[in-house]
Amino acid sequence: MLNLLNVKIRHQNGDLLIDTLNLQVHEHDRIGIIGEEGNGKSTLLKAIADLSWVTDYAGIEGTICKERNLKIGYFAQALEPIWKDTLIYEYLLKSSPEAEVKQEQYNELREYAKEAQQLKMDVELLQRDQLIVQASGGEKVKLRFLKMLHEQPDILLLDEPTNDLDLDTLGWLESFMLGCTKPILFISHDDVLLERCANRIIHIEQRNHRTKPVTTVANTSYREYIESRGMRLEREQQQAKKEKAEYIKKKVKLNDLKNAVHDALNDTVRSPFYAAGLARRMANLKAVDKRFENVGYSRVDTVEEAIDIGFKVAPLPTGKIILDLDRPVIGVGNRVLLENVRLLIRGREKLALVGPNGCGKTIFMNQIYELLKDRPDICVGYMPQDYARAFAGFDSPVAYLLNAGDKDDVTRSRDLLGRMKFTADDMLRPCASLSEGQKAKLCLLKFIKEDCNVLLLDEPTRNLSALSAPTICRILADYQGCMFSISHDRTFLRSCADTIYEIKDRKLAVVNSIL
Repeated sequence: MLNLLNVKIRHQNGDLLIDTLNLQVHEHDRIGIIGEEGNGKSTLLKAIADLSWVTDYAGIEGTICKERNLKIGYFAQALEPIWKDTLIYEYLLKSSPEAEVKQEQYNELREYAKEAQQLKMDVELLQRDQLIVQASGGEKVKLRFLKMLHEQPDILLLDEPTNDLDLDTLGWLESFMLGCTKPILFISHDDVLLERCANRIIHIEQRNHRTKPVTTVANTSYREYIESRGMRLEREQQQAKKEKAEYIKKKVKLNDLKNAVHDALNDTVRSPFYAAGLARRMANLKAVDKRFENVGYSRVDTVEEAIDIGFKVAPLPTGKIILDLDRPVIGVGNRVLLENVRLLIRGREKLALVGPNGCGKTIFMNQIYELLKDRPDICVGYMPQDYARAFAGFDSPVAYLLNAGDKDDVTRSRDLLGRMKFTADDMLRPCASLSEGQKAKLCLLKFIKEDCNVLLLDEPTRNLSALSAPTICRILADYQGCMFSISHDRTFLRSCADTIYEIKDRKLAVVNSIL
């Protein structure tokens, strides 16, 4: 059905993203593609779908073989901007925004309605006289998925399909993928989805500070791959440590011998015969030393997810009141989001907020930020979904992190960025050109550097890779301040939330369990 033979992908800047990928795709394959941001995962999917989509910024070597008339369903990370002025039902019926809808095409809406019910969508959404740009993020995702499946593709290429999905729809997506007999290649940062659905893994990584591309294909589950990889890296580290200790021991012994011969040459009254023997001995020792240096000892590759950083904020008093909210109505304009709201947040509590797409979670958090941002007794860090709000006016990650702007401040900023695996080039790039995952990490670095003791995080892990996200979760789980988050990341919710609230039917209530 689909074969990749010796495929290499090189960015136009010269960086080799994918090195020699060989892959055969079969029925029932559910292949999870993992790797850090900017490693070429999306480029790989686009190249499989249509080579012309990537030729303006990447070069492809090798062969991508597809069966004749293979129909590919491609799900991009975001809705194309060209559709923003299109009505929802027109988006479903049109092949392009400029196309005209023929009278007989309206009959397709009945089929769409049946398929929408299977997708747990509100069928009324299809009939709204509303532009698709006005739909919530999750509604856009569902509409795009609905349109893709309606075309009955032979193979599915899904680029971050869980972005903006609520927990109920995540459950549907898992059920759909597990029951689908068509091959699926999917990129995801959701380790729960990967663990439950993937039966093969492609891992695209850049080791040794992005100088060594490594592409691995594993015919196993995600959990088995992560565990076996972790054990392999641990064995390599132990072996390298052992070899280094032996190297140092032999090196010391060799240096002792060289020093002894050197002292004998300098300090001993000797015959010409004895001097010649010492000279030959020194020459032999130097030759051994050179061979020893050439062999050296094993060095382990540095991997991208090995983030060495954490918060050092002083613990907040457990009884300190961070937020005491008691309002009959919370809304925006004429729209009522919540009724009879009572929310008390103290000290080091970690709260999370979930709810259906479009229920107003982000608006609610925005209003909480407005209440807290000028409090002199706390330092608030706010990560919005739209990172452009945070980075407005800053031309590089280093500039964004600076406070005093002196030499020590620059050094501290660069050190933090390096520990979060930013390269020297990344540190000076425009913030807008960073990957979405790098932008999320940059926000967290700002909070660490400024010792923020209250964090408001809107989907903090949504753009992180499945390998980086658990590390960031551990950092936030150890955080000694107060944290209020919006998230649909089940791993994050389990590890970083003491209490989970849900917005449902305009009410705020505690949730006892998640999927």
